[in-house]
Amino acid sequence: MAVTIRRLFRNAEKNYQAKLIAGENGLNRLGEWTHIVEDAEVACFLHGQEIVFTAGLLYKGDEWLLEFTKALFDANTSAFVINCGPYISQIPDSVIKFCDDNDFPLYTIPWKIRMVDMTRNFCQEIIENSNNETKAASLFKDILFGVGNEETLWNLERMGYAQDYSYNFICVSLETEYGTNQFQDEVDFIKRTAEKLAKKIHEKYLSFRYQEKIYLTLVGYEDDEIMQFVDKFFKELSKFKVLQKVHIGVGENLEGLLQQKQNFDNAVRTNELAIKRRERILYYDELGVSKLLFAIGDEKLLVRYYNDTVGKLKTYDEENDSNLFEFMKNYLECEGSPQAVSEKMYIHRNTVNNYLRKVEKVLDIGHFGLEEKMKLYFGYLVAELCD
Repeated sequence: MAVTIRRLFRNAEKNYQAKLIAGENGLNRLGEWTHIVEDAEVACFLHGQEIVFTAGLLYKGDEWLLEFTKALFDANTSAFVINCGPYISQIPDSVIKFCDDNDFPLYTIPWKIRMVDMTRNFCQEIIENSNNETKAASLFKDILFGVGNEETLWNLERMGYAQDYSYNFICVSLETEYGTNQFQDEVDFIKRTAEKLAKKIHEKYLSFRYQEKIYLTLVGYEDDEIMQFVDKFFKELSKFKVLQKVHIGVGENLEGLLQQKQNFDNAVRTNELAIKRRERILYYDELGVSKLLFAIGDEKLLVRYYNDTVGKLKTYDEENDSNLFEFMKNYLECEGSPQAVSEKMYIHRNTVNNYLRKVEKVLDIGHFGLEEKMKLYFGYLVAELCD
């Protein structure tokens, strides 16, 4: 977990006389560590999202510094700090323009400031922030899995996660085989991408992994900000060809820490429904009637309902090598139109009527009135959740 450049440098002007001279629009970039680098050749060894410091010991002119800056930017450096003094006395306009054009934060500090003091302070803050976010994620899990108490809530509030904030959970699952190196690489990419996008909107953000799924927690977001985040997240995963392996369930944006266990469960079930429907992104708020079924906590009741309705068709199909279950699902989706079902399933209208009579017999119903159709429709929704 990383810290935004804006937050890392919030006291840097006072404590280290740091001045931002370019790249102000990139202050929401994330910093994961710091390095002192004097040679552009070293840039290829950076992991990305570092804050790089230099005194310009190998400075060879304005063009050299511009190429050095470009190399750091290409290495996904988050910010560049130049210790101005005998080697680099002033920053060339070409470097300032490049940083502004690319939203690459560029700071200067006076020669009398020891870079090691500043890097040590930043590293301590990054570590402390990471520890705090890890602890907050653990406390959230205690609430979500039903083992939290009043002290848990107090600790979260003390860490800035107020009870009256709104919280939204996004459940992400991968089709990649669990436990493989590829799975871990994709999880790391997803978590890093989500954090980068989320913290551009709000500082408060948590993520954690439980079993095979990744959970993103958006804190204090408005509904439109959630849509903005999900849209950018979708595009980033698509750009790097990860989207085709991912299913995303977006929960409700709900206020109150005490309300989040059900909210979390809804995000998980929305994700499971996205997997069954083979959809990449599914929103809880758009599920319609299925939300009523989510609210029924008694899974045994749902299973009994399924067995008493469309489950009978499934059993009949297995015993008689037929397809009444699929036929009836299509019939309901076509709003009971024999012509529409005939065209969708490529069967004769007489066959449609024959199938309907078989379904009536298997389910022991006299005719398909509105109530019977509603019962079966709910049965198929339950099948999605419990099958």
